[in-house]
Parts: sequence; structure tokens; C-alpha cells
Amino acid sequence: MFEFISAWARLRNTMRKGPPPGFRREEWAYLIEFLSPENLSLPFQSMEPRYRYRPRGLVGVWLPNNVSLLGPLNLILLSLTGNRLTFKTGSAGGDLTSAFLQFALDAMEAGPLRDWLASHVSVATWGHDDLRNRELAESAQVRIVFGSDAAAEAVHRLGSVSGAECISFVDRHSEAWLSADSDVAELAKVFLIYGAAGCTSPRRVWLIGASRDEAIAFRERLLRVWPSGWEPTAFLSHQLARAYGWDSERALLVGTADLQVPPGNFVLPILYGSAADAVKALPANAQTIGYAGERPDLTGTSVVRVVPLARMHAFGHIWDGINFWLRCLECVEVQ
Repeated sequence: MFEFISAWARLRNTMRKGPPPGFRREEWAYLIEFLSPENLSLPFQSMEPRYRYRPRGLVGVWLPNNVSLLGPLNLILLSLTGNRLTFKTGSAGGDLTSAFLQFALDAMEAGPLRDWLASHVSVATWGHDDLRNRELAESAQVRIVFGSDAAAEAVHRLGSVSGAECISFVDRHSEAWLSADSDVAELAKVFLIYGAAGCTSPRRVWLIGASRDEAIAFRERLLRVWPSGWEPTAFLSHQLARAYGWDSERALLVGTADLQVPPGNFVLPILYGSAADAVKALPANAQTIGYAGERPDLTGTSVVRVVPLARMHAFGHIWDGINFWLRCLECVEVQ
């Protein structure tokens, strides 16, 4: 597998020439960073010396519609398990998995990783086909589902494989906890990769210790670095937000946690109050807190990641507190 890591790292030289069609520059830059040897070596640090590890067989991955990079990220990580992989793309999302796989096959030199990608990875785009979903579920030794609670439950009950691992990554909520003088450019960079769609994207900002006036001033600074051609749906969200009681400018909202948030992937509520207020308002599915300044104490909450703001999307092999990479392998104890 370390030969695979070296081959992925060498691919970065070609990737630096620019992204292929379908990828935004921010997404491509993120993949280049993700492919660093240091990052791809992290999963192996969770292995215990007294065990030997072997692939389970076929890993079926059901991808969501709203976070296109999950396919390439899973392809990279799961290649290091040696399992066969089948990716079922979202029924309404873009297929960056096939695009990245083809790019890798075209750009890589001949070698074990390229041969493995060509023979062990497939991408399915059959949409809502219960029969094919059932066939994949019943043949997979590991099922990994991204999406809603209902989507995960539907896949896992399609069929049974004795000893199959069933892993669900369902709806999660992340936030940015900042001070009123925090770097707005860094916040924009983190948010605009996925908007509010990604599980590690800040769905709202808490300005800890700030007043309403300071929150509005923070928003004014953020607007200076915000893209002018934001999604057309953001205009409707902006109008709804005003009706709900928010102070809204281009769907950047200032208000309190009790206000209803309008739909839209590029809607960003900015709240203000104490750390205790922010903790009290955390939803049960809270996942990641990205902070600037002093690290918050979130002991006793459901939060599984507390990281500097710039590291919100910089995760390795543990997602939602689950070492799903290791669960794709069987452990054999050797004494």
C-alpha cells in the first residue's frame, strides 16, 4: 500500500497544471493537498502491530447528490485498503468520481496503482433502480452510505450479507465559532467550497462575545470578499430571510438562533452571543466546530471535531468520529 501512496503523491505533479472539466479550482487544490504522503499515511497509524489486516472484499459506496468531492476522496482513501470498490453516484448530482478516475488512469504512469484502479474500481450511475441497489447491497461486504437518515436505512435493509459492515454518514451540522475581528477571507474560503451542503461546512457562524452591531460590521467585511455572482436561488433565500426576521444582505444573515433559516446552499447565518449561548443552541447532530482564537471547550456535547477554522475540511480517515477506513479491513490476530 505504501507503493500506492507514492503513486498518488506523484500524480500531484500533473494535477498542478490545472483541473480537468467539471472540477472547480478550489476542489482541485483541496484534492492536491489531500494526496500528500503525510495525509495518506495517517490511516496506517491506527493499525495495531499484533494484527494482520486483509481486505473484506467488495465495498459499495452510495454517494450523495450535494457533495461531489466525496467520491474522489473515498476513491483515494479506500484504494489503500485493497478492496474492490463500486461507487453508486447520487441520482441528481455531478459525477466527479468517474471524472477523477479517468484523469488518474490517463495521467498515471504504468504501475500497481494504475493497474488496480483499472481492474478494481467501478462507478454506477443507474439512478433510482431498486433492483440494482439491492444487487450491490447483497454483494458488498462493506456498505458505506452518505445522505439522509432515510437513505441510509433504505440501503441497509435492502439485503443481508453475513458479517457485512454497514456504515452510515448521515446529516451532520458544523459551525464556525469566531470573534468579531476574525479573518473574513478565511471564512469565505472555507464556506464557499461546498456552501452549506458539506458535513464539515459551517452552516452558521457564531461570533462569540459579540454584539449585534459587531455582527453587522463583521458581515460588511465579509461582503467585500463575497463573490458578486452568487447562486440565483440565494435571492429567494434573501427575501425569505427578511420575512423570517433576519437582517439579510445577499443571503448573509444576522440574527439570533431562534429564527428560522431559509433553504439554500449559500445561505450563511451569523449569530452573536456568549459561548454558553452557542453551546445551548447546538443541535443533536453537531459534528465539527471550526474556531479562531481560543479553542472552545465542548466536553459533554455531541461534537466530534474541534479544529482551527482553516482545517474544517482537512480530515483524514476518521469521519464523524468513525474510523471507517479500518472497518473496511478484517483483523487477524497473530501472536
